Amino acid sequence: MKRLHNVFNVDRLKKCPGQTDRFTNRPIPKATPMLLDDSGHEVFILEELLKQWQFNRKKEILVKWHGLPDYESTWELERDIKHVSHFKRLVQDLRAKILAAKSITRGEFYDQARLACGVLGHGLQKFLLQSAPFILDAKSAKR
Repeated sequence: MKRLHNVFNVDRLKKCPGQTDRFTNRPIPKATPMLLDDSGHEVFILEELLKQWQFNRKKEILVKWHGLPDYESTWELERDIKHVSHFKRLVQDLRAKILAAKSITRGEFYDQARLACGVLGHGLQKFLLQSAPFILDAKSAKR
């Protein structure tokens, strides 16, 4: 089998005869309705931002497109999609989703302190962490 070569002559190809009666029970997949702008180009609508990451100082965002399945989501540069009218709302939803995921893993009090720190400053964060209802270890109790 090692000596067989997977190349063949194109002249040996034959056209497949149409057999429409074979697949009568199979549903015809519906195509996504195409939206066209004034110049006739396709318009794609952002439905949701799923994930984000930064590479070489450029933020990339995983975008779910309206009317397309999840596996058709694509990574786009933030600078390419931030001109969209509802981009700020999508970013807020993404941040809320990320914060909810972190609160599950870290604990609710930590994220509340982190949010307050972002709004009110570092001194408040120190106060909130000192007034926490739990003690992590002996070192944190001495502070």
